[in-house]
Amino acid sequence: MSEQMLTPNVAVGQLPLFHVVGFSGHRQLESATGVAEAIGAALKSLQREVPGEWIALSSIAGGSDQLFVQKARAIGLSWHAILPLPRLEFAQDFTPAEWAVVEETLTKADHQSVISETGEREDAYLDCDIQDGGC
Repeated sequence: MSEQMLTPNVAVGQLPLFHVVGFSGHRQLESATGVAEAIGAALKSLQREVPGEWIALSSIAGGSDQLFVQKARAIGLSWHAILPLPRLEFAQDFTPAEWAVVEETLTKADHQSVISETGEREDAYLDCDIQDGGC
């Protein structure tokens, strides 16, 4: 392995430290700008205060979940998307215009997982809440 391939501050033969930050928020926001600023500040603080590689874990619901994804990706975090239901089923919770944004954003995910392939809608959202702290 070349020195260039190593993560900064990781000695040869050591694995980098990985940390996961999960997020759950609200769809309706009083101040999207204020929420985005707070999320960005929190993520930058985590990177600064806790060394290692950070992975963002969240759903992609409208509102603060999407802001979290935007801010995480903007500072270089890997993003693992968690969907409560298969795409076609999950899409029913969005308008066509909202779903187009979700589909475009999902192309930027480093990993995607679906919590429930079958089952009740409410159970799928509850399972997603448990997985990432909320959907």
